[in-house]
Amino acid sequence: MLRVCSDEAACYLRRLAGEAVREGPEEFVGIKAALMIGVLGDAQSAGWLAAQLGQMESRAVQVESLLSIDHLLECGSAEAVQRLTEHLSRLQSGEDARSRELVPLLELTRRRLEGRNPS
Repeated sequence: MLRVCSDEAACYLRRLAGEAVREGPEEFVGIKAALMIGVLGDAQSAGWLAAQLGQMESRAVQVESLLSIDHLLECGSAEAVQRLTEHLSRLQSGEDARSRELVPLLELTRRRLEGRNPS
């Protein structure tokens, strides 16, 4: 993947589709793509990750995406906070205990972004 995408954040965003966001043999591709977005991306990339978080089935990809969002949004983002709040509400209202495993990191990331938001 590094040879294909090199230093293009948009290429890694494209890799976060299909099998790469599901648990299984291709999951590592999603983890690596989310990490590289954190390294090469920008606020727009972080917004895209926040919007797609609920579509990712792999907890590992979700965790790496949250870390990238936190890293990229140094000044916070009201839009990202809203997206994370919506996702948090869905997880908290769900009956799947496994889904709730993500709640502490999601809440921490949301609060960190909220605290950085100048508005």
